[in-house]
Amino acid sequence: MSKKPTAQPALHKVIMVGSGGVGKSALTLQFMYDEFVEDYEPTKADSYRKKILLDGEDVQIDILDTAGQEDYAAIRDNYFRSGEGFLCIFSITEDESFQATQEFREQILRVKNDENIPFLLVGNKSDLEDRRKVSFQEASDRAKQWGVPYVETSAKTREHVDKVFYDLMREIRARKMEENKTNNGRGKDKSKKKKLKGTLSNNWSFMMNFGILCDFFDNVRHTKGTSEKTKLTKTFISALRDQQQDLFPVLRLIIPKLDRDRPSYRIKESKISKLLIKMLGLPHGNDQNVLLKAITGTSSGVDFGDVVYSVLKKYVINKDAGLTIQNINTYLDQIAHRKTDNGLDDLVLNIFRKLSPRNIKWLIQIILKDLKLGISDNHVLNCYHDDGADFYATNSNLKRMCEVLRNPQVKMHELEINIFEPFRPMLSKRCDASNFKKCFPDSKFIVENKFDGERFQLHMEDGKFKYFSRNGFDFTDSYGATFDEGIFTPLLKNVFDSATKRVILDGEMMLWNKKTKCFGSKGMKLDVKKLGEGKYQPCFCVFDVLLHNERVLTNHPLQKRLQVLKNVIKNPVAGTIVVSAYTESQSRQDIVDALNSSIDKNEEGIVVKDPKSVYKCSDRNSGWFKVKMEYFDDVVHDLDVIMMGGCYGANNKINSFFVGVSSGRDTYFSLGKIHSGLNDEQLDMLNDKLKTHGIDFKQFSSKSMNFGKDTPDLDGIDKNHKRQRQVSVHAQVSKSANNQRRQTCR
Repeated sequence: MSKKPTAQPALHKVIMVGSGGVGKSALTLQFMYDEFVEDYEPTKADSYRKKILLDGEDVQIDILDTAGQEDYAAIRDNYFRSGEGFLCIFSITEDESFQATQEFREQILRVKNDENIPFLLVGNKSDLEDRRKVSFQEASDRAKQWGVPYVETSAKTREHVDKVFYDLMREIRARKMEENKTNNGRGKDKSKKKKLKGTLSNNWSFMMNFGILCDFFDNVRHTKGTSEKTKLTKTFISALRDQQQDLFPVLRLIIPKLDRDRPSYRIKESKISKLLIKMLGLPHGNDQNVLLKAITGTSSGVDFGDVVYSVLKKYVINKDAGLTIQNINTYLDQIAHRKTDNGLDDLVLNIFRKLSPRNIKWLIQIILKDLKLGISDNHVLNCYHDDGADFYATNSNLKRMCEVLRNPQVKMHELEINIFEPFRPMLSKRCDASNFKKCFPDSKFIVENKFDGERFQLHMEDGKFKYFSRNGFDFTDSYGATFDEGIFTPLLKNVFDSATKRVILDGEMMLWNKKTKCFGSKGMKLDVKKLGEGKYQPCFCVFDVLLHNERVLTNHPLQKRLQVLKNVIKNPVAGTIVVSAYTESQSRQDIVDALNSSIDKNEEGIVVKDPKSVYKCSDRNSGWFKVKMEYFDDVVHDLDVIMMGGCYGANNKINSFFVGVSSGRDTYFSLGKIHSGLNDEQLDMLNDKLKTHGIDFKQFSSKSMNFGKDTPDLDGIDKNHKRQRQVSVHAQVSKSANNQRRQTCR
């Protein structure tokens, strides 16, 4: 349970504005840390917070030190919106910086739409009197014209540094008190009007120009180093943030991969390229080829968005139509929630025609859910709140994270899981020969079979169900929300103990062959998440329980959770829902024996768990270990074999391969089939080889290719039917204690 937040001191938000080099950062650092920093790099934007005593009252000051350079002028509007008071700084030694204060003042009034906003004009570097270019009288006259105070400071000598900050905070406080007094004295109708206005104001992020967000994307991408990118992101979010404001509309565009509230757009690079070719009317030639070739290059590090921009800027002279964040989210909702592709071209092209080439590029990156900013999603979450990544790991719900962690001062001391909200499951650490003894001292461990299926979580409350995959995707529509619908839930009648009203189970969803009464594997063509009527059905192999009725069990040791699990599933059904069997080991030799037994039974491996381990979402360093024979080099032998064919997986991609050896001229015998140990790059390479040189086995069966009962979808004979395409694959064969062999691929 999260602790109830204590009352926080009043927070006053101060924005530092002014040209580059006038001493904004020097004033800020002098006020914050009592030190004068003379040499520093130009600021992009830095945020500081400090607790102080203002006229006997504990308050907090939040200082945003903005960029003075023209390069960052486009994002100032964003920063200004969050400010409650402004210190407008110029140097008394530079007339140009004094003249620029007029522009800053006008920009602030335009954004805030309030001539009475707390504001101080500050002439800095008063210690350089001999180099003065702006007279005290001239600056005072301008301040008088604006109706604001004028103060001269020196960041070097600390003259009047505290004064300008304290005076501005007093103005901010007085204004807040007056507003509260005015609001409390209004009539009922006026109060409603004020409330409506406040609601619109608090949701100004909806109305923020999309171009400002694109400016931010550009700045982050062009900033070097993760720490600097993180700093810039944190400052940007801080400028947007208001404790009463919802930042979800913006964050879902910054980290679109984490947004589960909007379904997949079902648009890939190939579709986008064709739409752009249509929009631009590109003839056959160089630019059309550039777009089409970029599709095949997306997996090799080519930035598709940059390629699109390089073509668009030659043809498109659109000025941005001023689409807001709300406009963009509305368009994206329409794309994601479409029933068919009818009208899709017109919808997407309508958006593109309202955006500049640069903004089209960033919209495409959002649709593809990969902005390539050089900063991880978890870093962005933690820029929103220190506990952002940890909280998201518990439920994979970006919208809820924005709601619960809206106040950056409230810390989540104990994160909970919640019914019907997905979370990132606890993971297992790989254990091999190098760390085997370290992982497993001679003490008690729980040993389970390592299932070759899909990690799933089942949520149930009062007969209503939800199912989520490892990455938090909802498959309830397919599996069934009640006992009367779906391909799986109707099979669970009478499975649970009658005293179980609410439960969250963690386990592996496996393919179960109803005819042979045995499990399938992920290497098969079927996808357990998308099964229909047929000889296979889902079987949920449960190995943990995280919530039971009103008790959250994540902080309980595994051995206690397993005791609860026995009482939850009273009537397991073979092939439908089973509790994972486990043994208790007392020594490392017991674990070795369990691994050998697993290999003898042609299983994937074992999972070894500390019985005292608590459940930590998205953590793989807390007492769970996965052990597979191929992790041990001393029992694995390398072979060079020929790839003879392959079988398609559920995604129409070849994901298992027949390997064999040559026996004389043009004669080949298969040794077995492999489907693990390949990374994405290797998998793509083998797919390209087979699809280029292979042929449908059913259409053309070569006598030179000798398979057993199991045959491929594509065999490796060259399409000209004249010669075998010999593709060398580096494979591994592992031996168990009983000399049974098993093939994997490295």
